[in-house]
Amino acid sequence: MLNPLRSIHSKLDLIIRLLGTSIQKEIMMSQATDNLAAAVQHETSVVASVTTLISGLASQIKQASADPQVQALADQINANSDTLANAVAANTPAAAEGQVGDGQTRSGATG
Repeated sequence: MLNPLRSIHSKLDLIIRLLGTSIQKEIMMSQATDNLAAAVQHETSVVASVTTLISGLASQIKQASADPQVQALADQINANSDTLANAVAANTPAAAEGQVGDGQTRSGATG
């Protein structure tokens, strides 16, 4: 009778250890996901800032010269900025997507 109880006790100990390991891995995965979300948020903010800067520079260039060639170059700067913003928006998780859109309001500011 004692031997079957030891076997059950041994198996319960193993289950408890495996459960503890599983919980630790879940915590680590959760932390990794949180770190990734923070990195994406930071990247989104940086890209929004860069996009605003580039568009602002293009606007300043357009205002500084009436030369059609300079105007065309400023338009190309804006197109490149939009390409960058669209690429980030397309590759950003849905939760952060609205923040990318906020960064794109710079189009109205350059107008």
